[in-house]
Amino acid sequence: MVEDIRDPGPPREEFVSSPAPETKAASVFLIKTPPWDTRLPPLGIGYLDSYLRKHDIAAEIWDCNIDTYLRFRMDQDQLWDMEAAVFWFTPERVAEVFNHEADIVARRIVAADCPYVGFSLTMEGINFAKLVTDRLRRDAPDTVIVMGGPGVAFPEYRNLFPRGSVDLFVVGTGEEALRQIIECEIQADGSSRTPIPETMTVWRDRPDDPDAPVCMSHSLDPEAFEHPTFEGYDLVKYRGRDHIALIMGRGCFRSCAFCSDKPDQGRYRAFGFEKLMQAIAYYKEELWIGGITYNDLILNGDINHLDRYCDVLIENNVELVWDGQGTAHRVMNKRPWLFQKMAQAGCTDLTFGLESFSNDVLAVMRKGYKEDVAVETLKQTKAAGMTTGINLICGFPGETEENFQYTLDALKRNREHIDRVTSLSICAVLPGSPLWTEGEKFGINVPPPGHYHEWESKDGTNTLPIRINRHRRMKALVQELGLSAVVQATDEFDPDERP
Repeated sequence: MVEDIRDPGPPREEFVSSPAPETKAASVFLIKTPPWDTRLPPLGIGYLDSYLRKHDIAAEIWDCNIDTYLRFRMDQDQLWDMEAAVFWFTPERVAEVFNHEADIVARRIVAADCPYVGFSLTMEGINFAKLVTDRLRRDAPDTVIVMGGPGVAFPEYRNLFPRGSVDLFVVGTGEEALRQIIECEIQADGSSRTPIPETMTVWRDRPDDPDAPVCMSHSLDPEAFEHPTFEGYDLVKYRGRDHIALIMGRGCFRSCAFCSDKPDQGRYRAFGFEKLMQAIAYYKEELWIGGITYNDLILNGDINHLDRYCDVLIENNVELVWDGQGTAHRVMNKRPWLFQKMAQAGCTDLTFGLESFSNDVLAVMRKGYKEDVAVETLKQTKAAGMTTGINLICGFPGETEENFQYTLDALKRNREHIDRVTSLSICAVLPGSPLWTEGEKFGINVPPPGHYHEWESKDGTNTLPIRINRHRRMKALVQELGLSAVVQATDEFDPDERP
């Protein structure tokens, strides 16, 4: 029976949260706006919904992204490709395509008649969300607009919203902060009907401006996370069919210089094991799920947790395929049996954020390992029978032509251990990342918000045209080697190609 995969722990009923009573009105309307992956249902609003229901708070959720995609896929399908990020960073272009769609979205939110609306945002989604909030301010002025997600993790992103368009920003883990906002009835000006707990961190990015939005943050113990039940989703709309996304843990133990996710999510902490296994039992039995993509920053962030997970799947003959992203791992390399166990437990595919094969570049990136560790991880993964993918970044600060050529040559040398280039991009300097906050240390001029690729080194040896040239050469080699690849489109920020 499917239930057998559960490690000893609380009964499954503690995971499957009961739907809110029909007579209880929703307190918050949770929405995921474009862009996002159209293969799998988004997780942010699902985790929020399950946590709120666990605490007897009714929510209505809507994956606006999938519905917008389905309306536009006939002639704008490419806008949801990973390569199209530059489009979403351009306010005028987003408005040109989605002005009418924003009317439709706003009407749906207004019709829900909830006192709070909570947006789950990535940085690419800011301009679409701004179109919607413009209309909400006009048509539902009393609704408290709450923004959360990685798209509002840093003040540089929050400052992109027009004055008065957002009431509250939830920064970092959102579950408990949103719960307190609703239970304390926190208002647009930051006041509340009942006292805000001292465990909540509250501030304004512009402390001397009483009209500046209030920012709120509240930590959450890993054991307290509630996995989504996917109630409120229409799973047949997604291209993944019997596939869903899930998270085994949040954060990362690496501190890569280009990454803004680690400063947002913090150190790696695995979620409660029993809850994870209860969730998988539910998905298998109730939703007929056959596959899971783990959206962790690093799936092997806690190898003991990962080992235990594999054991339970194998011992109970669970038919489940799964994949995710990992990090090159010196300790894990010494445990070849763990790679084999992952494959036996159903792991079919691992992507590694290698970014470069040059030890000089890896050191400046603060990757925490050298080329030999990365190559050994690829060999072990491939030998276990899993598909291997790698991410590559062209033009990192400090990368010389010799460093770049070394990576080209290493890609050829290690071709037999690599099945795919999951992401080939030029280096961006993102708010919150060490590159952004420590630009002087890296010898770069930090770009203005929204133009994250348009930085240059102070000595002029690393410019956008140089990075684009390296990207094109890397792309040509990837194609020559017959590797499938997701390649960033550079035309829109190439000065020679721009209209």
